[in-house]
Amino acid sequence: MRELRSLCLVVLLCSAVFAQLPTSTLNGTVTDPQGAAVSNAKVILTSLATRIVRETTSNAQGLYTFANVAPGDYTVDVESPTFAKAEVKNVRLEVGHASTLDVKLTPAKVGEVVTVQASEAQVDSTQSEVQGLVTAPTIENIPLNGRNFLELAYLIPGSRPATNFDPTKTNTLEVSAGAFGRGGNISVDGGDNNDEVVGGTLMNFPEDSIQEFQIATNKFTAEVGRSGSSIINIITKSGTNDYHGSGFIFFRHKALQALPALNRNQPAPHFVREQFGGSVGGPIKRDRAWWFVSSEYRNQGHAVPVGLRDLVTDSVVSSSAPAFLHDYLLSARTDFKLSGKDNLAVRYSFNRSRDIDNGSLRRPLGTAADRQSSFNRFSSPLVNWTRIISSSVVNSLIFHGDWFLNSIPAFSPDNPVTNPPGLAPGNEVRFPSLQDGANFRIPQSTKFNRFQIRDTLSWVTGNHTLRLGGEWQHLNTYALFDLFGSGSIFTTEDFATRDRNGDGLVNDLDIPIAVAIKSAAPSRPPIVPFYPNSYFGAYVQDDWKVRSNLTLNLGLRWEFDDVVGDASNLRPCASLSSPDDTCDFIENILGTHEGRDFKQFAPRIGFAWGSGSRRKEQ
Repeated sequence: MRELRSLCLVVLLCSAVFAQLPTSTLNGTVTDPQGAAVSNAKVILTSLATRIVRETTSNAQGLYTFANVAPGDYTVDVESPTFAKAEVKNVRLEVGHASTLDVKLTPAKVGEVVTVQASEAQVDSTQSEVQGLVTAPTIENIPLNGRNFLELAYLIPGSRPATNFDPTKTNTLEVSAGAFGRGGNISVDGGDNNDEVVGGTLMNFPEDSIQEFQIATNKFTAEVGRSGSSIINIITKSGTNDYHGSGFIFFRHKALQALPALNRNQPAPHFVREQFGGSVGGPIKRDRAWWFVSSEYRNQGHAVPVGLRDLVTDSVVSSSAPAFLHDYLLSARTDFKLSGKDNLAVRYSFNRSRDIDNGSLRRPLGTAADRQSSFNRFSSPLVNWTRIISSSVVNSLIFHGDWFLNSIPAFSPDNPVTNPPGLAPGNEVRFPSLQDGANFRIPQSTKFNRFQIRDTLSWVTGNHTLRLGGEWQHLNTYALFDLFGSGSIFTTEDFATRDRNGDGLVNDLDIPIAVAIKSAAPSRPPIVPFYPNSYFGAYVQDDWKVRSNLTLNLGLRWEFDDVVGDASNLRPCASLSSPDDTCDFIENILGTHEGRDFKQFAPRIGFAWGSGSRRKEQ
């Protein structure tokens, strides 16, 4: 028994804490003028936007807690016999954040109300996580070139742009919050927004549809997992009892801008951007149902940097080649107060884009023939049902789906101008300073779908706020990837330096070849057929308020993921009628051994302490 106790102590002390998903928590202590706890005080939380009301009572220690609360602005009323009613206005609850609001009651006449502002009383002494928040005013007021809201993450210390080498989404932004950008977990309204094929962000959203988002880089709650670095927790806007809308149009043209600083000797590259859209929302029925929709479209004609071999001067010249981007974004949401205890949120988001971009985002620079054309389509529905079982027990059930399709067809036609004489049509030639000819990694295609169910039960008992729940995901993925299908030749020089073949001429036929690569796959590109992958996670989180200014954040999470087993059991060439030596080579690399399921058990502990000082705004 002593050994078991010691093991449990070690498990607790080796843990870390974590940030909750798309809701907020409000807690605090109700006291009298002498600082003594006031029990059985009635605490009422009212949304300023929708007039949705939550009620609870303080316990014997004067503590109260509202868990699973939608982020937004609220009013808090506290009532107790023999004391004046206290009204705290403009209480701001933020996504993934637990706020502490202590209320001191004062004796007064019956019917008297004492009103204070939340900034006078609201502090942060409940969470130990390291986080930053981008609020709605920041999203609305800071201009963004291109209107990708995730760029605002760079305002948070420790966040920076991450390398994006994903050819399927060249316009996607990746955020690194202290670690590798693709190792984080991104969620929108509690539903995953991760690309499970190549990692990173899956889908973009209209900027006007985003209410706020949180980035937690350390000590996030056991409710979230599947992250080796950070959590990006995004919530979308919903309608209110008042009608609100916005509209915008942005226009850029090369005639209105200067030449690039390093390209003075070249003509101004073509550029024109038309980006327009807006949002509108309001009540379907006041205090009962609301709607909100946001949409935007970007029509952009531009040029991408390319290189050109100048055979007269034997130099690689920087130039540009035509490109375009057509990007449409839509997000629509409805919220319903089904009863005094049931609330339902339904959201659908859509993203469609077509573009031409550089075939490779890495060095060396490519030529115009090395570009690629890409098509993307995303669809994402989400349903969130919240049930208030009692004043101390709340349950939230989320269903979420993702459907993603990408296609990158062969781009460059057979062109003898971009291929030295004597080479097969369509080959790629990789000079030390330039990639010329057909891109080595196209055509390719990706299909991906996800079904996700997440349930969280919040239970306030005594000084403990417990969260128990689980998450299940089922994924299907398909990929076509013609790596070196057209053949690539790597040379040692950009231009010939002497007559090596003795034909009396110094030309490209005299350039030494370092290596030539040609896929030995069958005539059609290799494919990874659809295979299923299931993920399951279960957790328990306890925020134990030991004292009014000391909280212990304790959590346990267990995860099971069978992707390793399914992937290792997959024979890449099983679908081919006549496997060849390449198939054997691939299987020797991947292995055909028995699959192993991935499991992890993650205990977490932390503490938060506050001295009662006012919270600093982000």
